[in-house]
Amino acid sequence: MSSRLINRRKRIVNFLLAVCGPLLVGCAEQSLITHVNQRPLFQPSLLSYGAQDGGLPLEIHGNPPAGMDASALAARVHLPGRSEGVRLMTRGKEQVPPPSLDTPVPFVQDRLRTMLGSGGRNVRLALIFNPHVQTLPDWACSSPDQIPSVSGENVRVMAAFCVGAHLAASGQLRLPSTAATTENLAKSINVLLSDMSTPPLRGGFDTNGRRF
Repeated sequence: MSSRLINRRKRIVNFLLAVCGPLLVGCAEQSLITHVNQRPLFQPSLLSYGAQDGGLPLEIHGNPPAGMDASALAARVHLPGRSEGVRLMTRGKEQVPPPSLDTPVPFVQDRLRTMLGSGGRNVRLALIFNPHVQTLPDWACSSPDQIPSVSGENVRVMAAFCVGAHLAASGQLRLPSTAATTENLAKSINVLLSDMSTPPLRGGFDTNGRRF
């Protein structure tokens, strides 16, 4: 093969890399939402109820990416359409007293009293990092510490709005491990929470509680 042809091919390759490289990098940093599930219990006012003490309690479980700063992540996670964010719950603080049921959010009060009684625990957000693929969303609320973790080329996050041990809404996303910085994770989680909080288009649910 002549040196002229080789040089020509090199120029073509360099041109393609210059043009397509940024696109490939952009794709590599994109997260993908794979599941969103809402139960009839969920209402947007549930988040207001849970955040009335200054932020929705946030639990982090599973196997977060190396170098992820939980406090920095919590500072960047925001509730959809609200000024309140989340407050990180560290180990051993699961006994934090729940918000009072006497706060005037009547619809939510009724739902919580019906499900849990007057002593029900608080609403919270649970994030499970890299859960096993067969993990049921309900486990994020009922037994998050018992969910097995796995690793791979993607970081997977399961998010759940919980009322005690009951699941109100859940969602899952995946992000390439190479792009899983604390900032990128927070941005992706915020998009997921927004999707989880969007009312059903036709106001209905299927037999498994998924919105449609």
